[in-house]
Amino acid sequence: MMLQLSIQRAKLKFLMSRISALGNSHFSIAAHSSSSNRNAPRVPNLIGGRLIDSKASNFIDVINPATQVVVSQILLTTTEEFKAAVSAAKKAFPACRNTPVTTRKCVMLKLQELIRRDMDKIALNVTIEQGKERH
Repeated sequence: MMLQLSIQRAKLKFLMSRISALGNSHFSIAAHSSSSNRNAPRVPNLIGGRLIDSKASNFIDVINPATQVVVSQILLTTTEEFKAAVSAAKKAFPACRNTPVTTRKCVMLKLQELIRRDMDKIALNVTIEQGKERH
C-alpha cells in the first residue's frame, strides 16, 4: 500500500512539473503561411514532456490580421521529430492509462490554476491573433 502511494506521488510530481513547464511558455495558434520576420518568437514542439525547438526550416507565421504583424512562428515539424513524438506518446500511454482518477484530478486542478494565473496573458495572445484592439 505504501509503495503504491509512493508511486502515485512520484507520478503526480512528474505530471505537475510537465504542466508547470507548459505554464511558462507563450503559445499562439492562429496561422498564416509566410516566410517573413525571423525575429518573431517561435513555438517549440512538446515531445516526451519537454519543449524542443524544431530543426525544421519551413514555418508558418501567426499574423495579427489587423496590423499584418507576425506575432509568432510555428516551425513545421520534421519527420524525425514527428516519429519521436509518436514514440514518446506510445511510451507514456501505459503509465497514463494506469494513472488513478485522483491523480488525474490533481493534474487538471493544477492546469486550471495555471490558466487562471495566466488568464491575462492568454487573453492578450488571443486578442492579438484575432486582430482586436487592446484596451
